Amino acid sequence: SLSFAPRIDFTDPNDPRHDVTLVIEGEKIYVSKQILAVHSPVFNAMFYGDFIEKDKKEIELHDVDREEFIKMLNVIYQTNKMVEIDPIDSPDFLLKLGDQFQIACVIERAQELLIKDVDLSTAEKLKIADENNKLYELQEHCFSMLTTVRDFQIIEKSPVYSGLSEKMKAAFLKHKVMVKNKSVGGRKRGRAPVRAVKDSESSTDSSSDSD
Repeated sequence: SLSFAPRIDFTDPNDPRHDVTLVIEGEKIYVSKQILAVHSPVFNAMFYGDFIEKDKKEIELHDVDREEFIKMLNVIYQTNKMVEIDPIDSPDFLLKLGDQFQIACVIERAQELLIKDVDLSTAEKLKIADENNKLYELQEHCFSMLTTVRDFQIIEKSPVYSGLSEKMKAAFLKHKVMVKNKSVGGRKRGRAPVRAVKDSESSTDSSSDSD
């Protein structure tokens, strides 16, 4: 479970915890070098490596959405203003930013949101897990939702299936065989008492005949 810190205003230039300014989409965000560096090897290299940004007090980030970046910061800082996902929004941006800056806790949070997302089909979740090979829990979640052969057939007939990697298809088919074998084994065990009853009846009939 996550412990939450007090809410942080990343737009406040007077917060003493901030020691570097990031400029995103022309607007300033104030953060702690140390906190970002601990979570991200990308920021660690940027702030403490042999890069020109090392000695800058103001660093511009390109190809990043400002609001999405702030949501990512709330995950990193584990504040009580955790990521708020709108109904029309998706945690995809967390995956993108987590991958871009190599931040494990952000990828993990995105995975949690994807698992809980009731609007995404199992096939769509499986596709996302396939495209992001670090989402092991999401993949296992998808497989756990497939409990009958019919469930697998639905995925196989969906347009998503043909786009899955060969590695994912192999894992998918392996799980399908396991479920199928389990189902067959269950039916065999279910019929055993019936045979026992028939054997008992035969034994009774034999006794009656002997009498």
